[in-house]
Amino acid sequence: MVEGSLVVNSSQGGGIKDTWVIDDSNLKSSTKKTNCKCSPLSSDVNTSDHANYYDRVQPLEAGYEMLDDAPMILLLSTASYLIWLGRYSERLYYYDDVMKKLVKDNFKKSQLKHLISHLGFNADINESSKTMKAQMMSDLERNIIPNIVQSIDDNVQEAKGVIGKDTAELYNLIKRLSSAGTYRAATLQLHACNAAMKQEHPTVTCFWQLGRHFEQLERAVLLEEDSIEVSLEFKYWINELPENTRWRELTRLANQMIRSKKFSDFELISKEFNIILRQGV
Repeated sequence: MVEGSLVVNSSQGGGIKDTWVIDDSNLKSSTKKTNCKCSPLSSDVNTSDHANYYDRVQPLEAGYEMLDDAPMILLLSTASYLIWLGRYSERLYYYDDVMKKLVKDNFKKSQLKHLISHLGFNADINESSKTMKAQMMSDLERNIIPNIVQSIDDNVQEAKGVIGKDTAELYNLIKRLSSAGTYRAATLQLHACNAAMKQEHPTVTCFWQLGRHFEQLERAVLLEEDSIEVSLEFKYWINELPENTRWRELTRLANQMIRSKKFSDFELISKEFNIILRQGV
């Protein structure tokens, strides 16, 4: 750099962009001001920096002074984003577990064929176990997981108005970690996101949990696994939704599926679920 120059950007050899260095050595001490809000040894806690710790930008219902005391005004379109956020979060967990088992060689050939056939992996069931595993890993790393992470980010952006800023920032880290190719770290970050979502407004948490358990139910049905326990969990979160609405119709259908254990009854649940979201109930 040229001596006396005010240029400090990196193109001229400077290490920090847009920084001014001011010499105040000739000023009297009485004219110097400090920007420090508190001493490092002060016992006073400055809470202003934490004002947005649990900040949501949702509208406040008339007649209420505190946001946490007011009922939530939640558009169904936003509820749909929360449901899909729950679904994609659960999906990321599952496929991360599949990746770990593929790496550890914990799948038998029949299990690999079962997963490929029922979950739509881009792999050939007529190949050897080694080839099928390689194809599944490639599909997970190049397509499935990046698409899930992008879908999580899309739904977080749409639901930002009803979730805390810190929760949204936790989700943002998932995309950053995934973009760096650290899928395992991205899934571990999801644990922090889930913990944060459980502390959100009960209505937000309810729709998010509904999505998570619907994803589990659908996967159990597709893989022909026992779905009774998952159905009961799904039914629990349905019962947490507002009474006297069409949502409660899902309770009847869930009970019907628990009794029959038929795929056709799951299809009825799935159809009704999608109709409710489209019609805005």
